[in-house]
Amino acid sequence: MAIQLAKSLGCNVYATAGSDRKVNFVESIGAIKCINYRSEDFVSEINRITKCNGVNVILDMVSGDYFDRNLSILSRGGRLLIIALLGGAFSSINSGYILKKGLIVIGSMLRPQSVAFKHMIARSLRQVVWPLFSRGEIRPMTYSYIPFENVIDSHKLMESGEHVGKIILVM
Repeated sequence: MAIQLAKSLGCNVYATAGSDRKVNFVESIGAIKCINYRSEDFVSEINRITKCNGVNVILDMVSGDYFDRNLSILSRGGRLLIIALLGGAFSSINSGYILKKGLIVIGSMLRPQSVAFKHMIARSLRQVVWPLFSRGEIRPMTYSYIPFENVIDSHKLMESGEHVGKIILVM
């Protein structure tokens, strides 16, 4: 949904995915270019596409070894928003990128936020995101509906990484 939302807000979206099938899917929902990180170096590809000017914002769910690489492809004043640590919490970084380019690194999780902050997010969702749903500009991408009694199958599917979109458990 982040790709659709960013595109609907006028952003040029670049993304990464781990298979050609997922690359095609991501481009079909609005990314200008999706890079298969298993077969291409996303840093080289982003530098080629942007003529070494970089990107303004990176939404990072991996962190770990990607942290420094992400910093390297941000434009001057760019922002790195870390929302998960799938690649681990520790990394060796070149902090010179942050200083030279005036980068902003933000870490954010919804869970530890105050009730007031969560209310502000809900208000923004109602004002900005829900109208996009109503107009059909963004929509959830569902891969499969699985009966709750087959919850183990849903976990196996998610762990396999073969799904493209959401896995919905039906009760």
